[in-house]
Amino acid sequence: MRAYYGDISVSLPRCFRGPITIRTGDERVAFSPALEERMSLLSDVPGFRVYFVGERPRRGTWGGTTSGDEDEKGGSPELLDELSVGGRFSSVRINWDGEKELPEMRPSGWQVFYGGATRFFTSGRVC
Repeated sequence: MRAYYGDISVSLPRCFRGPITIRTGDERVAFSPALEERMSLLSDVPGFRVYFVGERPRRGTWGGTTSGDEDEKGGSPELLDELSVGGRFSSVRINWDGEKELPEMRPSGWQVFYGGATRFFTSGRVC
């Protein structure tokens, strides 16, 4: 999912198991409390976060294809769900399906000013 401006709101099925990658210029990211109980933060770099929802794969690897590919240990990697979310001036809200939707997160005054200044100063060539 990608949105340049605006909110991104996702409701995941309760059977979701796998990585969630969030790329955003804003720090407006929220998860429902029930979802947070089932997830772990794997990477937290400014503008790029990776979480894992559910139990970690037993073999420590995941991905691959359904064609019967084998990993270096002689077994097939576990296939998991995956969610990738991105946006520049966006807030991200993620919860389980059936839960009450999380409230909207408005940008602070500084974020509004900075977003507007970025568009003004980087909008292209001035003749």
